[in-house]
Amino acid sequence: MKRSIAHITASSLAIASLAIVAPSLLAGCGSSWAGPSFTPSVLETLDLPSAMADPYPLDLGRTWVYHSLDQNDGQAPQVAPDQKFWVAQQVSSGVVIRRSYGSWEAPATLARKTAESVVLSRYVDSGPPATDSITILRFPLMVGAAWPGRQLVGATERIEVAGFESVDVPAGRFEAWHVQHHLTYAAGGGDTLDYWYAPGVGMVEAIERATMLSGGQAHHYQVTASLATCSVTPS
Repeated sequence: MKRSIAHITASSLAIASLAIVAPSLLAGCGSSWAGPSFTPSVLETLDLPSAMADPYPLDLGRTWVYHSLDQNDGQAPQVAPDQKFWVAQQVSSGVVIRRSYGSWEAPATLARKTAESVVLSRYVDSGPPATDSITILRFPLMVGAAWPGRQLVGATERIEVAGFESVDVPAGRFEAWHVQHHLTYAAGGGDTLDYWYAPGVGMVEAIERATMLSGGQAHHYQVTASLATCSVTPS
């Protein structure tokens, strides 16, 4: 099948997100956050303590499991293997996030978090480090904030904070930052990838869409990952 190189598949989930759980489990998955402060005007309509919590916790031993659904060309969604993320190790440049999709272990991700941003790239166990990266969050988070995404051949990517919303997933209901990745293709059209990050928890849901070209026809795919469980194992 011929694919347009700009069109993104579900592999971006490995890079894009992290993110967790019913209120009864939240205390076990929470973490302190020494990141940027917010001005009252930014969060005047939000729960200030909640919205200020760390939206991308990266303590060693933290694990997230997501139920997945695949949908092709508008057909009924099909249950797919669960996706598992875990913070596996700390390295000089950040932390390494491992990911599995059913029995398949995907390439690892390097996550670098500062008071200004969260930047993800492919982690290479040996050899020169990967040069591609994406800034998935830029602080302070506020609705309407936007920044450039990845450098893609045949496409442009723009990332935007779309809102602070309630999200229902198998793990429970969360208030979460809604971040959208807008892909615009040079050949026309585009796709939107949606991610929700719950403060103090991480990514609680992702909806990734991809357009692929085959035989001159455009085929549309969607992968939804919804948080099912979270745990923190002391390192």
